[in-house]
Amino acid sequence: MIDPERQAGFPGFAAPQARLVAVPDEFFVRLLPQLDHLGELKLLLHVFWLLTNRESDQRHVVEQELYDDPGLLKSMRAGQSRSAADLLRDALERAVVRRVLLRVQVNDAGAPQVWYFLNSPAGRRALATARVATLPAADGLPAGADAAGAGGEPPLHADVPTVFSLYEQNIGLLTPLIADALRAAEEHSPAGWLRGAIREAAERNRRSWRYIQRILERWETEGRGDATNRSGPWPPANADRYTQGRYGRLVQS
Repeated sequence: MIDPERQAGFPGFAAPQARLVAVPDEFFVRLLPQLDHLGELKLLLHVFWLLTNRESDQRHVVEQELYDDPGLLKSMRAGQSRSAADLLRDALERAVVRRVLLRVQVNDAGAPQVWYFLNSPAGRRALATARVATLPAADGLPAGADAAGAGGEPPLHADVPTVFSLYEQNIGLLTPLIADALRAAEEHSPAGWLRGAIREAAERNRRSWRYIQRILERWETEGRGDATNRSGPWPPANADRYTQGRYGRLVQS
């Protein structure tokens, strides 16, 4: 079914003095040529719009508000067969891996939330303040500590790494095909195995998806050697996807 709004086309900007959205020059000069995913582009433009309409002391976007935004979800779903939530999740992971957005989990009024900050001087300062105010000392940033790095800038490694960022930080470039394989491996392997395999590959300086795959296959066959119990075999079809068909192209040193 064709969306009536899309069929009618855009009627034009109506407001004579509409509020402008602030987008840094670097977005067009440095970042835009790198963007190869439409969902990530839509997400980032939406974040710029949200931050423009925020007070100066609210330099973050709450993850849940993105999933609750009907306009953003409709934009993500346009022309796509996957669910809007899945598309948004993929776009967020890409923006975090690319380090355009910085992610941190906070405890806001007793409720855990995930916040996103723009990787800009103002965003990094706001993120450092949020971490000092809300995260426990076990997170590596004790309450009251000076979060600023050299030149007064807070560190850039504040977000809890996903398997995507863990791979890119320790193994190599994250391509769309590798991202698909990581997502499938995380879904079909026992909890924590994929992260453990990435860490083991990095420690052994064997930085390739092929080596990570072999670690997972060995653990699936022999059990994990760190007292982590096997949770049962993977379904054969899911195991085959790492060596055959679409994922076979990723098996390279």
